[in-house]
Amino acid sequence: MRVISGKYKGHRLVSPKTDVTRPISDRAKEAFFAMLGDISGLSFLDAYAGSGSMACEAISRGVERAVAVDSDADAIAACTQNAENLGIDSELQIDRQPIIVWLSEGDEQFDIVFADPPFPEIDHAPLGQLSNRSKRVFAYKHPRRKDPVDLDGFKLRKSRRYGDSMISVYIRK
Repeated sequence: MRVISGKYKGHRLVSPKTDVTRPISDRAKEAFFAMLGDISGLSFLDAYAGSGSMACEAISRGVERAVAVDSDADAIAACTQNAENLGIDSELQIDRQPIIVWLSEGDEQFDIVFADPPFPEIDHAPLGQLSNRSKRVFAYKHPRRKDPVDLDGFKLRKSRRYGDSMISVYIRK
């Protein structure tokens, strides 16, 4: 796993030493960010962050600020190590707590929200609450056998398949 483009292009990222997380493929990450275009100066939320590779990629591509949230200790350790290795500690806020708790503790808005909930928990993921934190774009990774959800205030722009996963991208109406 690596940073695909931008300031930190080519830098290797570490993955959590756990089978709880599924790192996003480089191909899927590259396609998602290509769909977004220029994200310079925007804010980014990486929910169910795992290694934080999406937040690291966003910072590499110019976002002003990113937040990575995950409840798994190994995931947070990998995310922290990636931030330190890239020298982006000041741009990446890392929070270790369940996403539902994090959502209840504030109401900060982000230009882009990306969620990658564990597939066994996908039916219980608070996608509506997460999408409410997005000012522009909401996207989430889900099993390809699951149809994208309908989200109030958003239009489904695109759903793309990557192996056994799909990424569905919504634009605020």
